[in-house]
Amino acid sequence: MIHFSKFFKFFAFIILISFVACKPDDPTPNTGDIRDKLVSSWKCQENSATYGSQNYYVDISKDTVAGLIIIDNFFNLGLGKAIKANVSGQTITIHNQMIDGNLFNGSGTV
Repeated sequence: MIHFSKFFKFFAFIILISFVACKPDDPTPNTGDIRDKLVSSWKCQENSATYGSQNYYVDISKDTVAGLIIIDNFFNLGLGKAIKANVSGQTITIHNQMIDGNLFNGSGTV
């Protein structure tokens, strides 16, 4: 009987933890501007045949123009080396931009 009691307590504890952990992870209020969820410092992990593995941080802020964000330290080129990207719905688009002789463009989803 003692064995069953320990098992039941363990099972109840696991269930309790599961319910406690079931809450939204995103405390950001919904302002209707998708860019608000992107504004922060983000850790980038890159793997490149040319440059190998890199880990670095970028800072994303909202541009004064609606729908644009600024990504500072893009491609780990240093603070103050930033690109602008368009955010539309769940899509982020980088139009052709040159930084330190490197041409950047592309798109992705959030």
